[in-house]
Amino acid sequence: MRISKLLRETWILFSIGMTDLVLTLILFYAYGSDPFIEASSVARQLLAKSPFLFAGAKIFGLILCLAVIEFFRQKGLAKEQVVKRYLRIGIIAYLFLYVVLVLKVNLF
Repeated sequence: MRISKLLRETWILFSIGMTDLVLTLILFYAYGSDPFIEASSVARQLLAKSPFLFAGAKIFGLILCLAVIEFFRQKGLAKEQVVKRYLRIGIIAYLFLYVVLVLKVNLF
C-alpha cells in the first residue's frame, strides 16, 4: 500500500497550530504562569494543571483532526479539491480567530 504525501495545506495548518502552541507556552511562562492567556476555557484548565498536559492535548487534537482529513482524502472518500478547500477554510478561520482572540484577551 502506497501512502501519498500530505497536502501542503495540511502542513500549513499543522504549522499554525504548533506556532499557536509555542506562543501560548511562551506567554504562559512570560506572564508568571497565568493560564488566562489562553482564550479557550478547556485549554485554560489543562494549562493550569500542567503545561505538558496542555501541549500533549493540543498536539493530539491537531494531529487527530488532520489525520482523519488526510485518511478520507487518501482513501478516496473525499475528493482532493474538497479537502483542500476545507483545509484552506480551516487555515483562514484559525488565523482569524487567533488574531481576534489574542486581541480580546490582551486588549479588552
